Amino acid sequence: NCAAGTFSFAAATTCCNCAAGTFSGAGASTCGNCAAGSTSSAGASACTVCPAGSSVTSNTCSACTAGKFSLAGSTTCSTCPADTFSLADASTCTNCPAGQISTAGSSSCWCPPGSSLQLGSCVPCTLR
Repeated sequence: NCAAGTFSFAAATTCCNCAAGTFSGAGASTCGNCAAGSTSSAGASACTVCPAGSSVTSNTCSACTAGKFSLAGSTTCSTCPADTFSLADASTCTNCPAGQISTAGSSSCWCPPGSSLQLGSCVPCTLR
């Protein structure tokens, strides 16, 4: 019998490692694919779910870029909606502070046109 993470064809006497992205239990004749949103290294007996803030890219858990987010086990990172933002590796989007805005997929918020940030608040510009 073959150990977990390996397989053997019916009449074969040697065991081979399961490829990355697959897994097997002990005595397996084939390797199973990891579920969507999870990954494994070669010779794995189980798959690992990618954590929140990442997605599977080429059988690797890759961090979401700024302006995107994901829940654990996601196959893709989603774009943050307007008036929210996120930094890289985010599991959620954060609402912009009161009075500030952003476009979809932003990594920060800013004051709307005609105003400027003063002491943490957007203040209307005045002509003098």
